[in-house]
Amino acid sequence: MNKKEDKTRKEHFVPQQYLRKFSNPSPNGKKQKIWIFDKTTQKHFSSDVEDTATSDYFYDFPIDILGKDKSKIFDTNLQNLEALIAPFYKEFETHISSILKLGNRQNYEEEILSQDSKEEWSYILAVQALRTPELRELLKEVQQKSEDIKRDFLEQEASQIIKQIKANFPKLNLFSEEDIKSYLIEQVSKINNDLYTDSLISVTHNNFFNKHIHILSNTFLKHKWLIGVNQTHIPFYTSDHPVAKIPHIQAGYDSDGLEVLFPINPNLIFILRDQKHPKSYEGDCLLVDLSEDEIVVCNKAQVYCSNRFVYCQEDKFELAKEICKEEPDFRSGVKDRVKFIN
Repeated sequence: MNKKEDKTRKEHFVPQQYLRKFSNPSPNGKKQKIWIFDKTTQKHFSSDVEDTATSDYFYDFPIDILGKDKSKIFDTNLQNLEALIAPFYKEFETHISSILKLGNRQNYEEEILSQDSKEEWSYILAVQALRTPELRELLKEVQQKSEDIKRDFLEQEASQIIKQIKANFPKLNLFSEEDIKSYLIEQVSKINNDLYTDSLISVTHNNFFNKHIHILSNTFLKHKWLIGVNQTHIPFYTSDHPVAKIPHIQAGYDSDGLEVLFPINPNLIFILRDQKHPKSYEGDCLLVDLSEDEIVVCNKAQVYCSNRFVYCQEDKFELAKEICKEEPDFRSGVKDRVKFIN
């Protein structure tokens, strides 16, 4: 494989420009290294940023869908967005840094985010939330549980349905009721199921992304925003799904009382609170100092919400290890992401 093919093979579901903020230069200065904790294996190690949060051809469409020239349209669109985001991100960090250097507590009482800036960040967070493997697992789980509901419904209604089938199609009496029931369930299960197979999941993912990006962005925009400042010895974690959630009642991004956490770098974090969150009274668009206990809560959210990998600028994964030891289910990667409400 030549170098050009290798570059197009690796597709990052968390941008390199973001991961570099949680990294350190390698000893020779040629690479950026980031520390990684693998929830499944319980191992922690350092890796090059360019090899982190990536999967081969993750966003690629099958060539026979749009042709070879357009198979990378999803990945290309995301790269174009990253190019637009980079200078905005840098400018914001510089702005916050300049305020903190003043050392004047009065600055903490001023609004840090303009409405325009809040709109930009809402979109950035929505892009990141909708591009990860965790979102794909959610889509697959929705599909599977939908199929289970259909199956349960058919099981419950099977006798009545079979009576109707027999009345209208007498020749089917050649088959047993159990054969008819199995055939019926099999046919229903095939509906739209192909869209969730490995070969077509990128197409489904892209369609979901395009349909929901503005909806999710507008949801974030309605929240109250704080910029948490970390001046402790505990660095912020991030992960392979860095737009983490702490549910109050339900876990959807538009749920009442939800808190959303997005680490900006090892020392800053966005805290978004739904208007019904118990602490929404603390204000909007403000800088706040976080205690060690509050930083631990933020880091726990990254461990819980990550798909598999947690990242950090330092090799400090005691908290992640403790969570996985106490709650082994988080090691397996199996989650109950979806609940249907009657």
